[in-house]
Amino acid sequence: MTDRDFTRDRQVAAVRTPEPPRGPQDAGALSESLGRLAALLGWSREGRGPFGGAIPRGARVVVKPNWVIHENRGPWGLEPLVTDPMLIRAVVAGVLAAGPSRVIVGDAPLQGCDFERLLRDTALDRWAADLRAREPRFGGVQDFRRTTCAFRYGVRMAREDQIPEADFVLFDLGAESLLEPITDARGSFRVTQYDPRELRKTHAHGRHRYLVARAIVEADVVVNVPKLKTHCKAGITGALKNLVGINGNKEFLPHHRVGGSHHGGDCYPGGSVLKRAIEVALDQSNLARAPGPRAFAWSATGDVLGRILQRMGDEIGVEGAWSGNDTVWRMCLDLNRVLHYGRPDGTLAETPQRRVLHVVDAIVAGQGDGPLAPEPLSLGLLLGGGNPAAVDWVGAHLLSYDPRRVPLAREAFGRFRGSPDRRPRGRGGLPGRGPRRRASGEAPAGLARFRGRVVRAPDGRGGTPPAGRDTGDGAPLMRATLARRVIWLASAKAVAFGLGFALPLVLVRSLSQTEFGLYKQAFLLVNTATTILPLGFAMSAFYFLPRCEGEQGRVVLNIALFHLMVAGLTGLALLVYPDLLELIFGSPELVGHAHGLALLVFLAVATSVLEIISVANGEVAFAARLIVATYLVKTLLFLGAAWLAPSIEALIAAATLNYLLQAPLVFWYLASRFPRFWATRDWPLMRAQLGYALPLGAATMLSTCTATSSPAPSMPRRSRSTRSAASSCRSCTSSTSRSAR
Repeated sequence: MTDRDFTRDRQVAAVRTPEPPRGPQDAGALSESLGRLAALLGWSREGRGPFGGAIPRGARVVVKPNWVIHENRGPWGLEPLVTDPMLIRAVVAGVLAAGPSRVIVGDAPLQGCDFERLLRDTALDRWAADLRAREPRFGGVQDFRRTTCAFRYGVRMAREDQIPEADFVLFDLGAESLLEPITDARGSFRVTQYDPRELRKTHAHGRHRYLVARAIVEADVVVNVPKLKTHCKAGITGALKNLVGINGNKEFLPHHRVGGSHHGGDCYPGGSVLKRAIEVALDQSNLARAPGPRAFAWSATGDVLGRILQRMGDEIGVEGAWSGNDTVWRMCLDLNRVLHYGRPDGTLAETPQRRVLHVVDAIVAGQGDGPLAPEPLSLGLLLGGGNPAAVDWVGAHLLSYDPRRVPLAREAFGRFRGSPDRRPRGRGGLPGRGPRRRASGEAPAGLARFRGRVVRAPDGRGGTPPAGRDTGDGAPLMRATLARRVIWLASAKAVAFGLGFALPLVLVRSLSQTEFGLYKQAFLLVNTATTILPLGFAMSAFYFLPRCEGEQGRVVLNIALFHLMVAGLTGLALLVYPDLLELIFGSPELVGHAHGLALLVFLAVATSVLEIISVANGEVAFAARLIVATYLVKTLLFLGAAWLAPSIEALIAAATLNYLLQAPLVFWYLASRFPRFWATRDWPLMRAQLGYALPLGAATMLSTCTATSSPAPSMPRRSRSTRSAASSCRSCTSSTSRSAR
């Protein structure tokens, strides 16, 4: 491999700090804590601030925070996700006090990160603008990404060449790369949601390239300011993993190898035909340059198979999110070597080319499902050192991991000069504290996910969690959430079924046999039209709403328009050709009610979107209440009609009134959840939704028609109208049972 070492300095310091800083008073306390940390590490100098002894006068300095993404994908905020903005301000102020010639703050977040929103939400945009206006040495905040992207209908749409290639330096580590021993001829390296062909260009036998921001390579000092948190692939995000953000293109960063461990990959343990099928679908989707029928079909296939995998209880997935990932740590250490030894001409020197200081934000660390959905873990610490391996060794203990079982922390010693037995020497705010007890979510022996959760005991130390508490990967919490949703919907459906079952028992005593038969036929028509005519188009909300961030209004508008179109055509057909009712049911008595049924079918189909969209939008409790309320109102209206005027005309009028009451509720819900949804037409999205819904809708229609057209058992001969009514009752009962199921 290589004999290049990070540094012989094994010193790591930690100090207490406000948790978390909120205002100017806390900012002063945070700056004081940073000064104490720097003094413990020998970085400070009298009159030149906390970094005066480590940063020469006139040096070019880059401050590298952790800005992975603009929002927490869990229900938590930015505190456990990104570097505390108050700490970034304190570090920049300390760096400027050392007398550098130029200071910039830069990072390369995920390509889907909204960089402007992140700066706005952390108030760093205003801070940077103000500081730059009064301090000429401050070069502002820089986004190191050459490529950004957005996801449209689940398909990645890249925006290339956002920064000129001249602003980057291309390094090729060749056979010296730590990835070389696991490189194969089949192009196994993968990054989730990126074109695998691009990785084959950058990583193959004897070729391992990285594209590093020139500002980093030309810097004399880099101050690395990561957020301490768990990482589902690397184990922890700290001093080592944070430096992946010096690379400008995601296509240069292998994160795992395709396939299971039984077939030469490290994406998941063992081997799985279903997971391999998902990988194939994702690869085919990522090969698409733009959204289209082919890309969408593969993306939808991968999504459906992924849902099946989750239903089967799988907790690892197909993204290399487990402790057996043998790729990501190699890539991270490659980039750390480039940072320390890389020269502007793209080669590696034998001696370090710049000094790297590490100040780790452990004020509010991230635990659980990191790095994108971490939950807060208040530690109230700043951690620092000059050796990233030593710093991460301590950071792993703070997260209750055994660092020997975290490949990134372990191999940082094993692959560079040094040994894991040469443990870092702690100083400062960790008085007498040895290795902490690891949480039950910590990765054992290479088969678990890296999604640990630390439970804080009352004394502030890690400890054994109380019985029944979730300390692992968050799966119990997710299962509890799903269980609550199922209970809501199941309870609502049970109430609706009870009301729907009891209503005919009351009506049969109020209506004549003929009228009751006509009632069953009429509402068989309404229920069947509502079920099969929209072709399941509203179900596309479950796929598209989570994938069209900022464009959900277009999704629901297309659903509403499709339902209105189908409802209008059906109602028009009944108005123009009322004899269709006799053709369908073999009963001429319904023809006289065609006009009323046309309006009823139109309203029923048009308003049927509300329940599905509310569930797809995550408002299961609202949907459950809606189901109960609508069935209760319907039952009361029907009972009132049967009592005041027991006839089929009265029941049709009652049902029409019921749907008329629902219509403004539908509009209110859509307008309140998706403001101005009616002004966001998107016909390409409409085509994509049709491509998703039509196969499922056609299958549902075929299944329903086959079931309802099966021959009825022989029965004694009766009058035509009575036979039709009885047949109608059987069909409707069958349809109602299927719906309840």
